[in-house]
Amino acid sequence: MKTGQTVKYKNAESGEQCVAKVTGRAGKATGSNKNWFNLQYLEPITLKGAEISVDMSKLKELENVATEVELPSSDDDSVMIFEDVSFREAKLKELNSWKNNSVYEECTDTGQKCISTRWICSLKDTSEGTIHKARLVARGFEEFNRDDIPKDSPTCGTDSLRLVLAILAQRSWKTRTMDIKTAFLQGAEIERKIYVKPPMEAQCKDIIWKLRKCVYGLSDASLSWYNRVKEVLEQCKVSVSKVDPAVFFWKNNKGSVEGVLTCHVDDFLWGGSKEFEEKVINSIRSTFCVGKEELEENGSFPYVGIELSKHENDLHLRQNTYQNSLKFNPIEKSRMGVKEELLTKEERELLQSKIGQILWIARQSRPDVIFDASNHASSLKKANVQTLNEANKIIKNLKSETVTLKFKKLGNDNAIRLVVFSDSSLGNLSDGGTQGGHFIVLVGENGLFSPITWQSKRIRRVARRTLAAESLAMADAIDSGIFIASLYTELMYGKADQTQLPITCLTDCHSLWDVIKSTKQVSEKRLRLEISSIRELIQMHQIVSVKWIETKHQLADCLTKKGASCHNLLRALQDGVLGNRCLDE
Repeated sequence: MKTGQTVKYKNAESGEQCVAKVTGRAGKATGSNKNWFNLQYLEPITLKGAEISVDMSKLKELENVATEVELPSSDDDSVMIFEDVSFREAKLKELNSWKNNSVYEECTDTGQKCISTRWICSLKDTSEGTIHKARLVARGFEEFNRDDIPKDSPTCGTDSLRLVLAILAQRSWKTRTMDIKTAFLQGAEIERKIYVKPPMEAQCKDIIWKLRKCVYGLSDASLSWYNRVKEVLEQCKVSVSKVDPAVFFWKNNKGSVEGVLTCHVDDFLWGGSKEFEEKVINSIRSTFCVGKEELEENGSFPYVGIELSKHENDLHLRQNTYQNSLKFNPIEKSRMGVKEELLTKEERELLQSKIGQILWIARQSRPDVIFDASNHASSLKKANVQTLNEANKIIKNLKSETVTLKFKKLGNDNAIRLVVFSDSSLGNLSDGGTQGGHFIVLVGENGLFSPITWQSKRIRRVARRTLAAESLAMADAIDSGIFIASLYTELMYGKADQTQLPITCLTDCHSLWDVIKSTKQVSEKRLRLEISSIRELIQMHQIVSVKWIETKHQLADCLTKKGASCHNLLRALQDGVLGNRCLDE
């Protein structure tokens, strides 16, 4: 089954003949939902244009009604495939890439233990048409003692990425991205012996390949690639961040940071001075096979699932394309009235996939929906029809509301500080649990701010009163704040020292504010430790102050409560300015 294919089947309930177009997968091709596809009705006329997700294996009298290959038109980016497609040229290109990158050396087959290979073939839509892609992958799971092989490869976290974007905006550096072609084939050389069986397209009779580099499919391929990138950058006197090893920075001869680069596997984002480009970026271009590069001058451009664009002095981040691609969870009409009925295994797995998509968006660019997404993710085992309805409401909200994160030039560097909004809601979860959350921003002159990170999650410890819940939430928020402050000072000044970036914590819990100011101890001993740690951070000047604000000014309020208004948070994100009530000394 392919995207764009037209199918015909009989509706199981009405017996009516239906014709629909396949618009894409609704589940992973290799998972338990591999038979789920998104369809758009063509017939009957009463349903034309409507979209639904269905399990194709359960449709009655399913058949393909198309007989030819159709290429994408200007107003339809789907690719219709109704006959076998030859990937011969794509496979030969991949084999040449292996050879040109000296990935292997040929050996006579004398019975060595070999790993088998397989082809992964796909079609990719581009502005120049449909491209046939083929990738030769080793079956890494066949490797002996693979569990003992180090395989964890650093990738830039979302918090670090947003902080880098904020720094690029503050330093007025142009934002640029690049991707590396066949990155893993350009990784570091491996020391252990690995033999693979060449595919039949290589026409290697009685010959096997001894790998010199990690290839796609091996458990440490990503780590090998990272180590190679790190090696090349360090040769250019680039420093690896001690806070996030997937972030790099370069200092000139005077010791000033003049460039920053982040890597997410084979996707790089960078910004810096002309000297940084000449001495570092050009070295990357000459060492690796670089693919497409994007510049902010070209308008909006994608990077690891987000959309970046430049607007005057601001750098904007949004995810409109991905949000609009979300499909609603299908609910049969016969079940609409039984909201408490538990979901089937297939429905629960499909819902889990949808919640995963929503959570990813919420963590990347939509703090206004993160509570609902987090709450649903923690209650999937007891999901019912009502849960499906609520998930559809979140998707509808994502599609209808455009939210843009704006990273601004905040004025004088010395005026910048970190403001941490911390909040919790005692026993507000369906099982009596407590939700904590925080929203952290870089604030400059005149209240201008850049959003850096947010979180909404269940507090793991049992909180018996509001003071305990608020204390635990603030401790978690401060932990995130110190991480951000350390990375910020490292990328701005070349050395991690969170005391160089003042941190102010805001809470709407008056009792917490009072107890932090007081020298008296609370009766609960576990709580006493949390409050003492916050006091100690203030005494060590890692936190400038803890302030009380009214709930109506608490931007983290909607991150911890169901049904709480997100108006103030969305308004602040839209304006890019914090109100005076949040900044009063």
